[in-house]
Amino acid sequence: MRLMLPGSNSTGRVVTTFYERGSRGFKPWFDPTPGFHSYKILWNTHQIA
Repeated sequence: MRLMLPGSNSTGRVVTTFYERGSRGFKPWFDPTPGFHSYKILWNTHQIA
């Protein structure tokens, strides 16, 4: 899995790449760009929450 905050002019956008059967989209309910953040991902061998 890869998590990326894109560069300029991408307010509110987070890009992730992970491989599974099918694809999904997610738009955060907050603006992740105003400053430093610590992000956590909940996951186990069966799913990413």
